Amino acid sequence: MVSKRIALSLKSASRGILRTPLGEFSVIKSLGEGSYGKVKLVMSLATGEKYAVKIIQRQIRRGAAYDVKRTKSMEKRVVREANMARLLTHPNIVALKNFRVTETHYYLFYEYVDGCQLAEKIGKRGISEEKVKQYFHQIVAALSYCHSYNITHRDIKIENILVDKRDNIKLIDFGLANFYNRNAVLKTACGSLPYTAPEILRGEPYVGPEVDIWSLGVVLFVMVSGYLPFGDPSKPKNLERVMTGKVKYPSNISFGKDKKAVPPQRYD
Repeated sequence: MVSKRIALSLKSASRGILRTPLGEFSVIKSLGEGSYGKVKLVMSLATGEKYAVKIIQRQIRRGAAYDVKRTKSMEKRVVREANMARLLTHPNIVALKNFRVTETHYYLFYEYVDGCQLAEKIGKRGISEEKVKQYFHQIVAALSYCHSYNITHRDIKIENILVDKRDNIKLIDFGLANFYNRNAVLKTACGSLPYTAPEILRGEPYVGPEVDIWSLGVVLFVMVSGYLPFGDPSKPKNLERVMTGKVKYPSNISFGKDKKAVPPQRYD
């Protein structure tokens, strides 16, 4: 009976009303959709407060049957995301307001960031270096805070960075994040290919922070130039550039007083 009520609630969501354990919400629009769930902008009918709610189905099907292995893996990731989000209280990290579980779905209620993706700010020509300094300082602050809790994001990219109406950064989407240990390694290959560190592309184990720092460098380059430093790594020529760290810098980038490019280096 409970499952039927929840199923009806989700059907209602597609028509404009979402019924959850936290009450009823008006569905304003869809914000995105991933392999496991959907993100919707909703407004509480009781308080008028807006949220970005991630709705994830608890059981994954493979044809007519449930995929037990993938379901358990997904459950572990969702609970881990909720636990990490509860730890991370930082002005440049999106805040988890509530987490609820029903028989059929997970609901992660995040603060609604009224603004746009960093990608929209950058466009095709990049943004001014002064503005880059402001944004990059906040992105680094957010990521450093994550690392202080031994959390690696693993999906740093311009699409996962929002800019609010006050022109401040918000780091979002901890769906691929994980806890790390300096005395152990992670092996899961994840993230977005153009931002992926060489060790992951080689199939090597990693600790965590170093792959975030690589992605951070790609974000910095894109902010200034408006394009990716290595192109699409799925192409052999571009993959070689990632492995060797060869980057062609645009002419409008400054490199300090001597105006000379610093050779690419890794600091793991």
